[in-house]
Amino acid sequence: MICPNCKNESNGARWCPQCGIQLEIDDAANAIFSNDDQKGSSESRFDTMSVPREFSNSDKQYDMGEPQHLQSSDKKLKITLAIICPIAAIVLIFVILTISGVIKSGNKEVSAPEENVVLENEDAETLMKTGMNQLKIGDYEEAETVFKAVMEIDPDNDEATVLCQIVYNYNRAQKKIQSKKYKEARALFDKIPIEYMDYSIRTDVENLEDEINSFEMAYITFEDVQNFMRDGEYESALEAIDLIDDSYLEDSDAALISEYRSQIEQYLKKEEERQKEKENQSDKLSFDLAEILITEYCEDYVRAINSKDFSVVAKHISGQLYNDQKKQVQSCIDSGITQSLDYVELNEVHKISDTKWKADVSEGETIYNADGTSETKKFNWTYTIEYIDSAFYLTKIE
Repeated sequence: MICPNCKNESNGARWCPQCGIQLEIDDAANAIFSNDDQKGSSESRFDTMSVPREFSNSDKQYDMGEPQHLQSSDKKLKITLAIICPIAAIVLIFVILTISGVIKSGNKEVSAPEENVVLENEDAETLMKTGMNQLKIGDYEEAETVFKAVMEIDPDNDEATVLCQIVYNYNRAQKKIQSKKYKEARALFDKIPIEYMDYSIRTDVENLEDEINSFEMAYITFEDVQNFMRDGEYESALEAIDLIDDSYLEDSDAALISEYRSQIEQYLKKEEERQKEKENQSDKLSFDLAEILITEYCEDYVRAINSKDFSVVAKHISGQLYNDQKKQVQSCIDSGITQSLDYVELNEVHKISDTKWKADVSEGETIYNADGTSETKKFNWTYTIEYIDSAFYLTKIE
């Protein structure tokens, strides 16, 4: 471009190199592209632009770096990692918290808050309502805890005191029942205030009393069985056994009842055999039958004295002997004497007639006096046995 001031060539510069004035840019640009004759000049303009050396020589290999498609793949990988890494970190933290129990997993239903939780710092009135609710639903252990808390806050709360005594003794009596300690259960039951009848626990307390009563009845009957067995009243003992619910007995006593039943069954079986033997011997008395008759008489004579009941032995005797023995048994009873039979031994049987026999017998007895002393005696007797009205009876003892 020609400087309008000094007319010198500026060589495309914006400022004149001679006079230093600013040249018109648009005119300079137009001068470059408007005239084909100035081609060489425009080429020199582009020659002055900053072109990288790598592109200046077509004979050299261009250094463009990595191929474009590899650059794109690397960029995608970096983006993917940038997304995945934070997610993986969150998942890892979640797993750790779940395993440690901080976070509970699973699709469990949300359960209602337990009613048996006693809240701290509650006032006495609120706690009383809680305790009454526990009493109503039958949670007596928790009710006891709540009523104790009320008493600590309000020692003068009479209702809380009574209710605490009710559930306290009820709870412990129940535990004694479960371990079959019925006597201890009765002692605890007797401490339950009568006010229990005014509350919802009434039915359970009454059921507890029924169970304790059943226990006591079982043991009363159990004592009767022991007495019957001692006195040889086996049929009465069996009747009493049938009345006992042995689930109320301690294991050792239940086992004893079972043993008693076995003994009685054996006795009744032998008794049945003896009866058949008697019937078969209608008009004659064998040695074995005589031994059975005399042994039964001796055993029942001792039982009559010990049980103070003459009827026990009366079934074996007849005639004058009946009256004599009745007086003798009553005399022993009046004197406070009891006896035990040590042995009975039949030595010989003599036939007197078709309906009468004599039997020689040796006996041993221990006599217990009212003053606590005792003595053992041996006897040799001759019994008269008669067949009267289709049965054998003892009619005389010499």
